[in-house]
Amino acid sequence: MSRSPLCPECGHEMELADYLETEEGHASDYICMNEKCPGVKTDKD
Repeated sequence: MSRSPLCPECGHEMELADYLETEEGHASDYICMNEKCPGVKTDKD
């Protein structure tokens, strides 16, 4: 098994996000799982 990459924003381990589909169509293959990461965008404001 290959290791998950680390988030460039906070260094937290990232997970595959191939289920993510954006209308722009350029979603990253990986998404940071750290809720406090400054680079994480959520639907909550």
